[in-house]
Amino acid sequence: MLTEFGGAAVGLWEMREGIAEDVERDEVFLVISGSGAVTFADGERIELRPGVGVRLRSGDRTTWQVDTPLRKVYVMLT
Repeated sequence: MLTEFGGAAVGLWEMREGIAEDVERDEVFLVISGSGAVTFADGERIELRPGVGVRLRSGDRTTWQVDTPLRKVYVMLT
């Protein structure tokens, strides 16, 4: 996390190649480097690459597949 203000956290997140499952919180992020995909429990899949922005909702169940080290900047409700 870089900072907090107005009930939100702003930070950088990184993940190396691999697969991880998560239950999300309310968040908006922008991919700044790397590639992969995030797949939601309902089957929706978003390809991740620099410049792609995504909105996650609290309770979303996701699977992250990272092909090349992924870095994103995020804003998350705390």
